[in-house]
Amino acid sequence: MVSSDSDDDFFNMAGSDAGEPVLAVAPVAPVVPKKTATETVPLELESSSSESSRRSSRRGSDRSVSTESGSDESPRRKRRKMGTDSSSSSSSDAESGPDDEEQFFQELLRARTQSVEPAETATTSTVPSPVYRVRFQSQLEGTLGKSVQVKVIGTRPLGTVLPSVLSALVRACRVPQVLQGGYTEGAVGMYRGGARVLPFMNCNSLGVVQEFENEVLEVDVVLRALNLETPASDVSGGQEATNGTEAAASVPVPVPAPATAASESPGNPAPALMKIALLSADNRRLYVKVHGGTPCSRLLEYYRMERGLPAGAPLQLRLDDEQVSPETHISELDLEDGDVLEIAE
Repeated sequence: MVSSDSDDDFFNMAGSDAGEPVLAVAPVAPVVPKKTATETVPLELESSSSESSRRSSRRGSDRSVSTESGSDESPRRKRRKMGTDSSSSSSSDAESGPDDEEQFFQELLRARTQSVEPAETATTSTVPSPVYRVRFQSQLEGTLGKSVQVKVIGTRPLGTVLPSVLSALVRACRVPQVLQGGYTEGAVGMYRGGARVLPFMNCNSLGVVQEFENEVLEVDVVLRALNLETPASDVSGGQEATNGTEAAASVPVPVPAPATAASESPGNPAPALMKIALLSADNRRLYVKVHGGTPCSRLLEYYRMERGLPAGAPLQLRLDDEQVSPETHISELDLEDGDVLEIAE
């Protein structure tokens, strides 16, 4: 080792002989930058190794701490395992079937479809019914040949329209007060094609075919008196054999009684009465009581009155498809009780 005094003398001598440039070269011998550059690498390695050693030491300390507290955390580990087991089981359940949210939405969708189905059926059931133009033709006394047209929907019962139709006929034709008693629901019947239409029936039940959409269908209904099938009335013009009093004739036209009825006595009884039926073209039967001296013209007059026909309406009386003259008497026809006479209008 060289002493400090000799070093100082060296620098002083160099400075006095060679000047300042020599002084700058003397300290460059160690090449400090290269040495520091080469020395920084092991420093970094040492720092990285020290950091890795610190991490390993920390891990070791953590392991030691965990081993020391292992008895305390063992239940927690078991709980975690149980949790993982339950989660794994729930995941397996989720894989096997829909979860709670899917079930909730499925039930909600099912309830919604169930609530929508009745509304859809209701909308399909509320299809607009076709409209009918019903023409009521009257064959009642006082409005014979008159008609009233009414527009109704197919689901409305015709019995609910009949009162307004009858009142319209009475007002339009000025039916006398005497005949207005026959313009009530209980005294008038509705007929179509010879068949009776009951009050609860509607136009849809008549079987009218609708060819075009929104087409107004036309229906003809005939109004007739319901007393066509009345109990047997006595039109003989004679007297009852039971009590000896005069029987009121159904027809106001007076017909003289047979001569035998005037001199009625126990030894000379009254002529026997029999009940016959007058059959119309629509298969309606009108029962009357007659005796052998009753002319057929009286039957025709009675039929016109009951059917609401005018007095001069042409009628033909037939028996076994043979025309019978109005001047013919019942005794000439060889009829029995319950026989039928056909009337063609």
